Amino acid sequence: MNRIEKNMIPIAAPVATKNVKAYQPPVVDGNDITTAELTTVLMKHGNSSTDRFHCSLNKKKDLLKAIVHNLPSVKTSLKVVDSDFGNTSLLKRFELVFPQDEPKKSGGNMRNYTVAKLNRQSARELADMMVALHSIFTKAHSSKKFRSCHSSVKTMMGVLDQAFAAAIQDKEEEIVSGGDPILKGESLSIRQKNRKFMTQGGFLPVDEEYRSCAFCGHRSVDEPAENKTVNERNDQLLLEDQRLAREWELSEAGNGARPKKSNGKDYRSKPKPLKREKLLIQCHCHEFTCTRQNSDTGSTCIFACLDGNGVRFPWVEGQGCTCVVCACPCRKAYARADTQRIQLAIQRQRAVANDTVMAQKKAEDVAKAEGKSFIGNCIRTGTFARHTLSDTMNKMNAEGKCAIIVSNLYVVLYTNPFRS
Repeated sequence: MNRIEKNMIPIAAPVATKNVKAYQPPVVDGNDITTAELTTVLMKHGNSSTDRFHCSLNKKKDLLKAIVHNLPSVKTSLKVVDSDFGNTSLLKRFELVFPQDEPKKSGGNMRNYTVAKLNRQSARELADMMVALHSIFTKAHSSKKFRSCHSSVKTMMGVLDQAFAAAIQDKEEEIVSGGDPILKGESLSIRQKNRKFMTQGGFLPVDEEYRSCAFCGHRSVDEPAENKTVNERNDQLLLEDQRLAREWELSEAGNGARPKKSNGKDYRSKPKPLKREKLLIQCHCHEFTCTRQNSDTGSTCIFACLDGNGVRFPWVEGQGCTCVVCACPCRKAYARADTQRIQLAIQRQRAVANDTVMAQKKAEDVAKAEGKSFIGNCIRTGTFARHTLSDTMNKMNAEGKCAIIVSNLYVVLYTNPFRS
């Protein structure tokens, strides 16, 4: 094993074949999320401090280096499934996408060259490569022979699926938020996302104003247990702010030295408040469901599907329970301090939507009115032309310039060319 292989960060544990699902572009509000959009999201994923699978630049490189490490197995597996696709060769597509040529530049070692080339590529290039590889592995997964593929291929397929799932979720949130950062909410770790309502130390917000979700308005939120620790750290930061403020005032009055920063240097201006950690609130509406009419058996709804008056929501045939909480897909997490800002942003978004609808209706009304006006003008113009023609013909007939013979079927106009 060479130095590069020793320094590799191992990728995720193998994913079982039955859990590996082929990627299908999701539809959000009738609009497909395109491959280009997913590539852009994958490119933007930074080094997240949480363990949510944001495929950062280093993680992209680690994943692709793992493919280098398992290159013979990957090629053999793709060659096995190729027989199911006729003229479409996944192995050839893989060789075109993945850098594996010019081994002489790295002393004849193909693996060293490929790793060196991957290390020089930008986030955009790595994201493009991940999208192409995901397409190849997804195609391979559709083969009946995929079961016989090497476990490394299934592992990398699972890791790519996780990266794409995170990218899809980010893009969906971006579409729903309308580009307003405050409406994107906060990112959660995988453990936090999987936490159920009021479990793992979760607790209800103490203040009544935080008991309802800022996004959906339902009282199905709680705070994670980590908030208690964060609160304690924020209290320590508050004490530190007070200490720095006192020392600064004393130094300004000439009664002491200036307060020092964490790096040991003196403050040259009044210390700003230290940055506090965010206290999270998490909505769990998506967890709740009702499966039986007029029965709580199998139901997970914390409100027992009752409305504000204690009356059970009706059951609609073909649709099921109409409980607003069970039907709500909200799973937002947000900073407690952002509650009012989120509510105001949602109100603005709804106002803009209403204004758009009203503007469209007004435009339709104007178009209808203009259409009616045009038809009316045409009728008036036609009537005027008919009357003018009738008056002209009667005058010519009286002067002997023409003769009008009226039949049951038509009018014959005879003009005398010799009469001046």
